Amino acid sequence: MSRTLRALLFSFLGALMLGCGEVPSRPAPIALTLTLSLSATEGSHERPILIGATVLNSGSRRVFHIAGCGCDAIGFEIRDENGDQVAYWNPCTIWPACPCGPEPLEPGERIAGGLAFGGVYRTPTNGGTCELVDPPAGVYTVIARYGMSTEPFGPWRTIERTATFRWAAS
Repeated sequence: MSRTLRALLFSFLGALMLGCGEVPSRPAPIALTLTLSLSATEGSHERPILIGATVLNSGSRRVFHIAGCGCDAIGFEIRDENGDQVAYWNPCTIWPACPCGPEPLEPGERIAGGLAFGGVYRTPTNGGTCELVDPPAGVYTVIARYGMSTEPFGPWRTIERTATFRWAAS
C-alpha cells in the first residue's frame, strides 16, 4: 500500500472516529417536574384545602398536553379512605361544548392549575338539585396528573403526584 493511500486511509478513519459521540444519536431526554402542594394538612368546611400543581419543562424538548375550553392540562382526583373518588366539582354544571386539543409546553415554560376542596357534591336523584355536602371525617388523597407526549397526538405518557390531608367533619 502506498504512503499516500495509507495517509488518506488513516485520515479518513481519524475523521470518522472524531465525529463519533459528538452528535447525539437519539433525541434529548424529557425533563418535566410536577409539583403538588396543599395549603394545609387538615381542613374542614370552614377551612377549605387549597390544592395547587405546577408542571415545569426544564428540558430542551417541546412536549404537548391536551387543554382548551373545558379541559385542564393538569387533572385532579380526590379519593376517600375507601379509595372511592369524591366529586369536588359540581356535576350539575353545564360544561362548554368547545373542543379540547393539543397545546405545547415549550422548554423553560410552566403551567399551573388548582382547586379548593370545601366539601363534596351530591349528585341529584329524582330531579333534585346538586348540593355541596360536608364529607365524612377522614384522610383524603389528592392525585395530580399531567398527560404529555412529544408529538401533538400521542403516544401519551402520564406523570402523577399524590398528597394526603385530614378532613374534620363540621
